[in-house]
Amino acid sequence: MMLVKMAMDEAKLYDDPNLSAGRAYGVSFSLAGLRSALTEQKKTRSYTEIVKSLNILHKCNLELRVNGIKSASAPILPELYTYAERGFKKTDPNARWAVRFHPLISMAINNRNYRQFNFERLLCTESKAALILSKMVLTQARNLSEHHPFRISYLDFVLHTGELNYKRRNDGIRKFRKVVDSLIRLGTLSHAIPKEIRGWRSRIEDIEFELYGSKELISEIKKGHLKERIVLERYEEERIRLEKREQDRLEQTRQRKRT
Repeated sequence: MMLVKMAMDEAKLYDDPNLSAGRAYGVSFSLAGLRSALTEQKKTRSYTEIVKSLNILHKCNLELRVNGIKSASAPILPELYTYAERGFKKTDPNARWAVRFHPLISMAINNRNYRQFNFERLLCTESKAALILSKMVLTQARNLSEHHPFRISYLDFVLHTGELNYKRRNDGIRKFRKVVDSLIRLGTLSHAIPKEIRGWRSRIEDIEFELYGSKELISEIKKGHLKERIVLERYEEERIRLEKREQDRLEQTRQRKRT
């Protein structure tokens, strides 16, 4: 995840133009840069430990199953390159490395569904349900601001995520309240306005929240949109360059045949 964050922060994602089916994205980096990024998140690692972790991610397989059927399977880092063989030691801080991301991450980036804002806040998320809700706020909210909320009910959350599906609905609603409160404490939300939905005998059947993004989150979203635009502009420039190079190559081939 840190590698994806570095790529998005620096707007230096690259894609593989030789891939016929879809795009495969990755990032180029130095060990010193990766170590510095980890240190900022209070995760101190030696260069030897970082290299070991990269090799583990390269060899570990990530598999996705939907309803018990395998839909995607690939190493977390399908490709791992190092320029160590060109004169660097593998643990040289200035040695250049490059990785290609898992196809699922590439798919999300290509579909413009990937969003990565405050990495530290993500790591501090208290539960899986809170992590899912924060991602829903980031990816599904339209025109989210301090004045335009994201609305979601407990039952909708259960329906779309499968989380907090308790036998006693009151227990689930109570947990859902705690999840929302945790996102306020983390700074993802500034505040939330609950609306209880009551049924027979005024029993609480559901609860709907209006979730308002914090100033910090709104600022991160705007910066994220700017980075995304820069990345897309670079992709377009690279696409035009590659097309021109291919046209020149074909023209040279035709000229050689004539002669």
